[in-house]
Amino acid sequence: MSARTPKQQRSIARREQIMASASRLIAQKGYANLTISEIALEAGVSPSSMYQYFKDKTAIMLALQQQYAAHFQQSLAAAFQQVPASKEQLADYFLKIMQLNYQLHLSDPVVRDITLAASTNKEIANSEAEDLTATLMFLIKQTQVFFPAEQHAKVETMLQLLVHSAMAATSLALTQQPSQADATMRCAYRMLALTWQDFCHYPDQPPLSVHDPV
Repeated sequence: MSARTPKQQRSIARREQIMASASRLIAQKGYANLTISEIALEAGVSPSSMYQYFKDKTAIMLALQQQYAAHFQQSLAAAFQQVPASKEQLADYFLKIMQLNYQLHLSDPVVRDITLAASTNKEIANSEAEDLTATLMFLIKQTQVFFPAEQHAKVETMLQLLVHSAMAATSLALTQQPSQADATMRCAYRMLALTWQDFCHYPDQPPLSVHDPV
């Protein structure tokens, strides 16, 4: 039996109560060490009542992930309220978004656990991929206006590479000690900025082949 989508205000409040309780426990002991019974106890509901709203622990994590994703999309839109003056200045916006995402992971253990859980949980990984696609589509829309139509496909390819590289750097940094993580992110920021500036100046430059000298 699948969990129902709450429609009445009381049911919505109970669902949010369960999610808030799960967040507190994830912050304390991590998602991997958490059980449905512990979440039920923290939320003040019976385990059987829990299953009326969430079919399992992963479903709670997915709901939290979608909640955080919505907040991030709002922050993303806010970052672009002031339109960049040039395509070169977009690098500053990309760095701001990358830093925002990394700081969110650092400051909130729930967000960090969601990312780490995606490496072993297919449902969470798929949900993360959907949100990454939404972020990518937003950035493509904001960026393509600075380029002629014939270069839009190349812009999309470049942004895909940059966004996935940024996420990979963040995931790596989350597994490292603070000093090493900071070094990783500084290298990633520099790589992103230099790559984008190079692309802005030479968007039609063909990519290197494996046989080209570097």
